[in-house]
Amino acid sequence: MNDTKAYKTVEAHLECMERVEVTDNTTAHQALAHATAAVTTINQGLRHPRKYDFIRSRGPVEDIMDRLQGWVTRLLDKLDEIVAKLAKGSTFSLSFGSTIAITINFPPVA
Repeated sequence: MNDTKAYKTVEAHLECMERVEVTDNTTAHQALAHATAAVTTINQGLRHPRKYDFIRSRGPVEDIMDRLQGWVTRLLDKLDEIVAKLAKGSTFSLSFGSTIAITINFPPVA
């Protein structure tokens, strides 16, 4: 995937995620699928950042930090809605390391 396509793919998944009106378990799953796809594309770009021109326009560090901040804010905003409507979802976390990961926690089964 080239740089422009990677950026556009992340944006497309986040836009689709944001358009989903999360009202129940089914729509929560739809929004989560788009969130997961966006995170997967972000992770592909982070593994080989020098390949992507879209993170070099102002310098690799500044640009990737700005893009990640925006993307993460969008993910967090929607994850609040998703977990609230996801059957028995209680909390979530967004983890960063060499990649980004989404975890949704559920209460113990009685």
